Amino acid sequence: PPACPNDIYLNSIVEKLKENNLSDSKLIFGDLHIREIREWREQEFAKYGFTCQFPIWQKPYEALFDQLFNSGINIEISSVDEKFSDILEPGTPFSQRLLDQLPRHIDPMGENGEFHTRVDLQ
Repeated sequence: PPACPNDIYLNSIVEKLKENNLSDSKLIFGDLHIREIREWREQEFAKYGFTCQFPIWQKPYEALFDQLFNSGINIEISSVDEKFSDILEPGTPFSQRLLDQLPRHIDPMGENGEFHTRVDLQ
């Protein structure tokens, strides 16, 4: 739901993980630099027995963009905060072209919740 309470968010995720027999798995997050969110994830998911990993924590954006755009991985915008719906649209490829068009007040990796992405590894 909009402005989803943490308990509903956590219970929904944990329920889906358990349905897929992933109840003792490590969770991987793409958080980059917002320490409060990282600490919250570590603390809350630990209550359910999960370990969190953050493989791109504090990596420079430029290095990440080079790696992403040269990897051949398909990445697209999956959801957009309604404040930015006039600028971004779900289904838009996450590309250098998109980054070149983003206004400065939008974090290029959506780190402040401006948007989320879906990665297709297939």
